[in-house]
Amino acid sequence: MLVSIIALAVSVGLNLLLVPIYGAIGASIATGCAYIAFFLARTYFSMKIWKGFSVKRHLITTSFLFVGATLNILIHSVWLITLINLVLMGGIILIYIPTMLTAYRAFREKRHQTASQEKGMEI
Repeated sequence: MLVSIIALAVSVGLNLLLVPIYGAIGASIATGCAYIAFFLARTYFSMKIWKGFSVKRHLITTSFLFVGATLNILIHSVWLITLINLVLMGGIILIYIPTMLTAYRAFREKRHQTASQEKGMEI
């Protein structure tokens, strides 16, 4: 409940501040910031209950996406913003390559075990 109240406070506060000045862009900034506040608050309280999980990759990814969204609002050159978006997307992919490789190895190992079990049943 507290997490939702925090996100609501961020949303209402930023909407009151940004919408009169920036209109729809201000509303989108407020909404994005409210989602980030929700994520951070939920993560904080979850980490107090469940120990031992890392959110470093998620925080870096969220930061990359926030920077990308901000630059998309500010930069009006199509080729430059496309280049920036590609660099940010490449950075996010690089961050998650170890996770993807671990998941792929686990999938391969499980598939190999299943195939071995099926061969054992045929004998």
